[in-house]
Amino acid sequence: MSVARVPPARPGGRHLLRSSALAAAIVADAGVRAGDLVVDIGAGSGMLTRPLLEAGARVIAVEPDRRLGSRLRTLDASVVAMDVRAFTWPAEPFRVVANLPFALAADICRTLFGDPRLPLRSADLIVEWDFAAKRARLWPST
Repeated sequence: MSVARVPPARPGGRHLLRSSALAAAIVADAGVRAGDLVVDIGAGSGMLTRPLLEAGARVIAVEPDRRLGSRLRTLDASVVAMDVRAFTWPAEPFRVVANLPFALAADICRTLFGDPRLPLRSADLIVEWDFAAKRARLWPST
């Protein structure tokens, strides 16, 4: 008798990018330039952090998992080991390029887009399909 293997739950809807080519394309499409301040939310294994640094960006990698955060410290990024909901956003103009944790996407977007005083220049976000479709509908939508 075989027992079905159930994959472990992903905390907070975490889903790590596995393709470095896709990550590089996302960063290129975001138009990140040398010197840009970029926040990578849920930086995980650094899949987006690396091409952001290669583009010359100053990167703040927000990662609550201490194990993954310690790996990120080997890169030339400023690593913040905390839940993004407690993160203090930069006072200077910044971009966000991130693979958002699905469970936190609504909270993060509400924070980023809800305060006109936040000096956010752009946000290139990977989100769950249903989340994106719901917010892209003309009506009724939230």
